[in-house]
This record gives sequence, structure tokens and C-alpha cells, in this order.
Amino acid sequence: MISLKASGNRAIILFFVERNSAEWVTTANEIDPEYGKLLKDAIKSGVEALAVKAKVSESGLEIYKKLPIKL
Repeated sequence: MISLKASGNRAIILFFVERNSAEWVTTANEIDPEYGKLLKDAIKSGVEALAVKAKVSESGLEIYKKLPIKL
């Protein structure tokens, strides 16, 4: 994604959260610290990171709240 952004494209990573109690999104650095580092690097390079609460059902996907991303 970093290279896509560097070449002039728009790059977005979108996190869908189905857990009702979620108030934000963060990386699990204790499980995969490299992923956390790379996500921070991507955001610093201009990759957009978005997180939303969503309800999934047989009739479709409903996005109903934007969540902050804490790095």
C-alpha cells in the first residue's frame, strides 16, 4: 500500500468491526509488533486508515459508526 500511495494512487485500509462493545481499533502489538510498525509507517506515508462498526446480516452490511484508530 505504501508503494501504491508513493506512485500517486489513493490507498486505504478499512477495518470492519462487528463487536458492539468496541469503541476504537488498535493493533495487537503484543501478538504482531511488525504489523503495528508497518501500519504506522503506512499511515505516515499517506495511506488512509479507517475503522467502522458494521452489522452483517443475510440482507447485507450496515455501517453505522466510525471508530477512532489508536496507534
